[in-house]
Amino acid sequence: MVGPMNNVREPLKVRSYRMIFCFCMFFSICCLLCSALNCSYEAPKCQYGTFDAWFSSDGVYWVNTTLENITLKKGEIFYVKTMMSTTKPVVQVGIMFSEPGEDSANSSTFEIINGSTSMFCPYLYGIIEQPYASFEHIWTFQVKKDTTWVQATAPLNVFVQFDCNEQNTWVTDQISFTVIYPTISDESYVDMIDNEQEDLVHFSREAPDIPIICVILFFMLIAINGKQKR
Repeated sequence: MVGPMNNVREPLKVRSYRMIFCFCMFFSICCLLCSALNCSYEAPKCQYGTFDAWFSSDGVYWVNTTLENITLKKGEIFYVKTMMSTTKPVVQVGIMFSEPGEDSANSSTFEIINGSTSMFCPYLYGIIEQPYASFEHIWTFQVKKDTTWVQATAPLNVFVQFDCNEQNTWVTDQISFTVIYPTISDESYVDMIDNEQEDLVHFSREAPDIPIICVILFFMLIAINGKQKR
């Protein structure tokens, strides 16, 4: 009786150890992929500092920019979070939000309703004495309720200028990019979250393909384990 029982238990132990090994491998691969994707992204930078921006429709969930393929309505409020840091001492930094177009300064699509500046007006951080200093701001934007620029795209751009004092000479470098590239709808905004916008805010550029990769690897491991059992 002892012999047959041992013969039955041994394969069960082997299969259990094999499953544990497969799940450990699966977890390790996912961790490595997450780390690689997160490390591959770098904030826009110049020789005197870095600057990055995130978009949010509710001020809670943030999406790294540039963000495209979204629709904003007239009167809709959204948020932009910026993170600026210097890499050298004695740097003066200024930031400005703008829109393209010859007359956009007088007839802009967006307005800043809560922040330290307004559209097309520079905000100055002042002279930053220490290197590697970081500054975070959250700006509240609104699509103008009376905007006539509808059924068209309206890029929101940001321009950052770094002036560094090197040997008593001010040297300039810049960072600029488009924060969002939305289509402006002719509809007026109602204080409710659209289903499309709710899905969008959970998207992150830092790790865009992790769920798909994990599912594929999981089923591959199950298939390999099934073949080994046969």
